[in-house]
Amino acid sequence: MRLILAIGGVLLGVLSASADEIRTPEGIVIHTDESQHAIEISGLAYAETDCHPFEFAGTIIEREFGSDELTVANVVIEAPNGKRDVYSLNAIPGDLPMSTTVWLYQGLQQLTTTGRKARGRAVTCGAARRFLVLDTIR
Repeated sequence: MRLILAIGGVLLGVLSASADEIRTPEGIVIHTDESQHAIEISGLAYAETDCHPFEFAGTIIEREFGSDELTVANVVIEAPNGKRDVYSLNAIPGDLPMSTTVWLYQGLQQLTTTGRKARGRAVTCGAARRFLVLDTIR
């Protein structure tokens, strides 16, 4: 199903949705379960270029919120071998419909809860490949 969002005849965006996923024009996909809880968010590294992808698994040790106290900005994940890394998150696009923005906020807050086991995909960027950006979390 495609939802066309318009106010006063002005097209705000097109949101693809089904019973188990929400897609944004930037390529972010929110997968939900039958009770409408986010179980995976992918495409978060939509703005990154010249990066190398890799898979990760571990436990969420800490998360840092932005100045609005709603946006997850960074997440510390401890791998099974004890190594900890800080993963940054790109800003949520400001031109998304409010309903999609709420899904992203709530989904990221649920999926990055401290103590939760997580796995997914990230990209490593920068000249020394030391900057980690979260792309998919489940």
